[in-house]
Amino acid sequence: YVGESVGVDHTDLDACRLRMLGGSSNCWNGWCTAFDAFDFEPKSWVPHSGWPIRMKDLEPHYARAGEICEIGPEDFGDWIWPKLNLAKPALDDAKITTCHWRKSPPTRFGERYGRDLADAPNITVLLNANAVSLDASPGADHVSGLSLASLAGLRGMVRAQHYVLACGGIENPRLLLASNDVQPNGLGNTHDQVGRYFMEHPYATSALSISPKAGFLPGAEREIAGVPLDIGFCTAPALQEKERVLGSMLLVEPLEDTDHLFSWGRRPLPAPPSGHARYVFLSQSEQSPNPDSRITLSARRDSLGSPQARMDWRLTELDKRSITVQARALGAEFARTGMGRIKLADWLLDEGAFWGVRAGNHHMGTTRMGDDPKTSVVDADCRVHGISNLHIAGSSVFTTSSWANPTLTIVALAVRLADRLKLYYR
Repeated sequence: YVGESVGVDHTDLDACRLRMLGGSSNCWNGWCTAFDAFDFEPKSWVPHSGWPIRMKDLEPHYARAGEICEIGPEDFGDWIWPKLNLAKPALDDAKITTCHWRKSPPTRFGERYGRDLADAPNITVLLNANAVSLDASPGADHVSGLSLASLAGLRGMVRAQHYVLACGGIENPRLLLASNDVQPNGLGNTHDQVGRYFMEHPYATSALSISPKAGFLPGAEREIAGVPLDIGFCTAPALQEKERVLGSMLLVEPLEDTDHLFSWGRRPLPAPPSGHARYVFLSQSEQSPNPDSRITLSARRDSLGSPQARMDWRLTELDKRSITVQARALGAEFARTGMGRIKLADWLLDEGAFWGVRAGNHHMGTTRMGDDPKTSVVDADCRVHGISNLHIAGSSVFTTSSWANPTLTIVALAVRLADRLKLYYR
């Protein structure tokens, strides 16, 4: 998992993923939320936006994903407020909406479902068997085998009717690009789309003070039916359209819990007004799909002889402006309602300033979903264009990233894909 990072500063590639049963769920914090219907729509101000599916296509699968992630099948609507005995903040819904997460235990998929896998008569789990390449038919329209390698030097081949890559937003493109015996540019890469549109969730922080009159205490422990819950504030679709920006979310947290988030040479935080408590907000923002933000292969090789991944994470002015617009809108709404005051970080106010962001370690895009093979890698059923028996699962198929944490949508898409694959075996 060691690799190169040559773009915007990112977590080391071997430090933000785990190669083991259950994958990176073993280092997941358990935050679950769903995309909004607006996230799937094409937007004239966001190049390369618009999924080939809509919320209605995924909605039934979110309920099953919630049960798999152990948070329950309920949706993410405003029904939570009476359950919490709280009044919904009186913000202008045309500018700022509320959102919430339900927190998984977190589910470690290998531990939680390992026994089910072991007991299933139709499943074989191979551990320490690393996929290193896909073998293709002479016309590159069919996968004929999957090559495996272990650190102990063993080599093997798996042959199947259908193959599903579910290795994440970095390894899925790496494996396709490294499978270049038949197609020199990599399998499924006829139009040079594999690895492009790599997206992250840029994280940023600013200072906030909240009035005791707000009737809303950020950072307070809340739960519904035994499932912990947290609340945030999002850029409303109407404001996104008016200001021509992306979606963004602000999560308010007590200052003492988030001191570690300030690592960009900020000035001392201002003293809060009398009677106000001091907080910070963490911004988790959507990134625009950018074909120049991408995963390619490095000239270096890993211990199995495969090319390492090379990440070139790139951000645009639209990404930065989206964070600024949302922070200003929330500040204005907090001031109007008497809920609090926001002090924006200096870099958000200075167009030429260095970006004060870090990566959310949410690796998305790189094998994006779309109707046109010239601008995407998989179709609406997550099947690789032009290859009859190869599908991809995971956030690498995301067309756009939303602001939402990706895990619940990953699982929902996987459940949807599983339903479609069942049709082949009836």
